[in-house]
Amino acid sequence: MEINCKLYTQRSIGIATYIGGPIAAGWLIRENFRRLGKDEYGKHALFISVIATILIFTAIFSIPEAVIDKIPNYLIPLVYTGIIYVIVEKLQGKDINLHKENNGEFYSGWKAAGVGLINMVIYIVVLLGYVFYSPSSFDVNKYNEGFASFQRNEQEALKLFDLIENDEKEEAIQFINEKGIFLWNQNLLLLQEMNQIQGLDQEYKNQNKVFTQYCQLRIKSYKLIEKALIEDTDQYQPEIISIHQDINEILKNNQ
Repeated sequence: MEINCKLYTQRSIGIATYIGGPIAAGWLIRENFRRLGKDEYGKHALFISVIATILIFTAIFSIPEAVIDKIPNYLIPLVYTGIIYVIVEKLQGKDINLHKENNGEFYSGWKAAGVGLINMVIYIVVLLGYVFYSPSSFDVNKYNEGFASFQRNEQEALKLFDLIENDEKEEAIQFINEKGIFLWNQNLLLLQEMNQIQGLDQEYKNQNKVFTQYCQLRIKSYKLIEKALIEDTDQYQPEIISIHQDINEILKNNQ
């Protein structure tokens, strides 16, 4: 053990752990072991902290998003901080207490927090690098091309409402028959093709499912609008309004 050495208290290690995760804890535990003349133990502690970090992130990424959203942000770091605190007590508790009884010096909690902060920044950089530079598991360009075609068809099909607003009844009926319903059906086919892209993430499949419902509702509304125009009646208006409310709800939930 170094003469007049400084150590990190359990509390300081806990602070660093909560901010910077198990690797921050492993680093400080290693520093304590090094000053206690147990460098080999310190190396093992650091190695275990790296493995623990990998396991934690693997577990987090494997939890469904719907479940992870319900977990409070503080809960996971609080759990592993508590575990680390118990481990430090078992591995170094006696040495830390003896150092305290001998009026030994300790590093401040601020220094430990700084170590935790550095580790947190490293995590953020690594995660951002993964998000922006890791290769996608599916053909992103093909999906984007399909979605661009979907949007072009949608914009063209929605021109029906310009005709209705301008009171161009005959042109609106012709548009529905020749273009409107055809374009929505084309979008349904596009969505089917996009779903067949190899390796497509489940998130995109779920999105396509919603857009499929959207197109089906549009087709249903266009058929009713056509009947209303041909028969020159308002009797279908409540059903048309109900369908458009469903459409608006879908669009609202997917903004």
